[in-house]
Amino acid sequence: MTKEYDSFYNYIMLNRNQEIDIFNETFKDRFYQLPDKVVSSKYILKNLTINDKKEFKIFQNAFLEYFKYKLTI
Repeated sequence: MTKEYDSFYNYIMLNRNQEIDIFNETFKDRFYQLPDKVVSSKYILKNLTINDKKEFKIFQNAFLEYFKYKLTI
């Protein structure tokens, strides 16, 4: 598996669960800001311009699912 395939962007685009669906609904207008490579969560947070605690919690839940996925591959 390549690192590009392993990116948070690709994980969000290729998988579906409740956390990802909520993430997609909240950040659909900011997808273009997600890098198509493996980067830190801090980098993603900065690029998504998360504005409040609710958005942060939605991002956190989706990113934790992604992190669990990365640990199992």
